[in-house]
Amino acid sequence: MNGWIKTVIGLSVVVAVALTFAWRYYVDAPTRTQAVYKALVAEVAPTYKYYKISEPEIKPQTIGALLGGEKNKNLGKVVMLESPSELIAASKLKGLGVAYTPETVLIDYKAVLAPFEPRFVALKAAHLAPCERDDFYNQWAALRQWTAWAEVEQAKLDDAENRTAIYESEAVKYTGRPLSFAEIKAIGEAEFMKVLAELDALEERVNSEFGISLDEFALRDENFTSTPEDLVARVAPMLRRVESTFAELGDFDFAPVPQANVTAQEGLGPNLAIASYRRREDTMVIYSGEGLYNHIYDMMLVVHEIMPGHHQQLAMERNRSCGQGPISAITPFLEGWATYAEILADERGLFDAPADRLGWLDYKLVRAMRIKLDVARVEADITEEQGWALWQEIMPKRLHGDYPREWARVSNSRHHLAYITGSQAILQARETIKARLGDDFDEAEFHAALLNGHYRTMNFLTERTEAQIYARRLNNLEQGNNIETSL
Repeated sequence: MNGWIKTVIGLSVVVAVALTFAWRYYVDAPTRTQAVYKALVAEVAPTYKYYKISEPEIKPQTIGALLGGEKNKNLGKVVMLESPSELIAASKLKGLGVAYTPETVLIDYKAVLAPFEPRFVALKAAHLAPCERDDFYNQWAALRQWTAWAEVEQAKLDDAENRTAIYESEAVKYTGRPLSFAEIKAIGEAEFMKVLAELDALEERVNSEFGISLDEFALRDENFTSTPEDLVARVAPMLRRVESTFAELGDFDFAPVPQANVTAQEGLGPNLAIASYRRREDTMVIYSGEGLYNHIYDMMLVVHEIMPGHHQQLAMERNRSCGQGPISAITPFLEGWATYAEILADERGLFDAPADRLGWLDYKLVRAMRIKLDVARVEADITEEQGWALWQEIMPKRLHGDYPREWARVSNSRHHLAYITGSQAILQARETIKARLGDDFDEAEFHAALLNGHYRTMNFLTERTEAQIYARRLNNLEQGNNIETSL
């Protein structure tokens, strides 16, 4: 009897301890964190209202406007600061008694911002609700991005001819986080060399299996289609196969998206692209320049534009619980996700066929070469003719015909930075969370958590995605599902 009583008492103690831990972790800690978060946002709100962010070719706006200011009750009225006189007026409104000039605004801003930094960082791994985490990281990342911009503006004041500083200022809206000119250059170089090594391995395989070079393999007559009808007839079945592959693997833990379509037309697409996605029509458009289209790009385009790329991502907007509104076309999260989708496809064997792999690797090489051309334009101020000489020197002959289109793209926009920098940020977030969770990591859950956010920047991408994973598991626990969590 005594043994039985001891067992009951022991079990009761264990249950009591477990319930106490669960209450503290799932009820008390989140409640206290929400209070800390709301107090911090209230304190920092005046700072949000008065600082301007400037983006090239975009009307200057405040941090509040960047974050949807008038819709965000925490940020209050959006105040546009267009001139030193308005900065002076703003300083009087804040009661700081400081006369602002372009030279002093950064110094004062950093002084105001500094006390909040450790408090925001301390909340990174706290129990914030998912939508509050979304607002929190958008706000803090926007402030951090403004700081990077302001530092660049200060450098431009100090040196009006500082081309690299201007480049960094323009690049940040495409990279989603402040990167130096040297860092962007290194990213392009590393990607270029990595892809060249992969192409060398593929050339050995093609030479062994077909007895020809990659240039000859890419330009075989059987690769080409001359009419839009023939193009669609070859691509549509591939699209259905890719859709079924990802559906069977259960890679995405949310409702299925509408079935996409493919169409084709002659000429070049928006921004000289070889394909584009029309979200309102759930359709990928492939463009056959000069009446010819090379089908080695089919798999890459289907994955990037439709499944699990743009179509899959943008369809999630209809189910997204945090962060309203469409994803901006210039954000690295848009092109970053579609480029990360190509990595997923490769991991699942969809680029195993030599022709599909060549098309994918060639386009990866072109993306890296865009960065190399871009930094050469800034660093050495090269002309189009000098760019052509560089292209001929280091690019495969089969891609020489792409140069006029790619030079025009690089010359007109820095959108090309979003592909590589965005996908690398997503991949890094995946690997970090995977290492942290170990066997408890679920890739489908990661994708659902990632796509549930509305990312204006890539700052804190890992923390925000991990917060979404935690929130989804906590929600399942509250609904009584038998799901364990290590978060």
